[in-house]
Amino acid sequence: MSPGLPPVLVGYDGSPDAERAAAWAVAAVRERPGTVLHLVRAQTLPPLPLGGSERTAAEVLAAHEASERQALEAARDRFATGGLAVEIHLRRF
Repeated sequence: MSPGLPPVLVGYDGSPDAERAAAWAVAAVRERPGTVLHLVRAQTLPPLPLGGSERTAAEVLAAHEASERQALEAARDRFATGGLAVEIHLRRF
């Protein structure tokens, strides 16, 4: 990161609005060499099994987190071109 230039953060959930925001951020970061783009996603909770399910709540949560992380990694890979530094952050709320 260049001294004095803050990173660029984008809330990213895969929606069309998030795609547009990330594309705008990529263009902004390209104008500021050395700046890092951060894609941030707040992890939602999936419906949890109440009973009679073959999967435990922990298994459902782990699978859901893996799916959301995979989507975030795919977005990072799409936007991190031409040497652009993109970091991803998945947070539970």
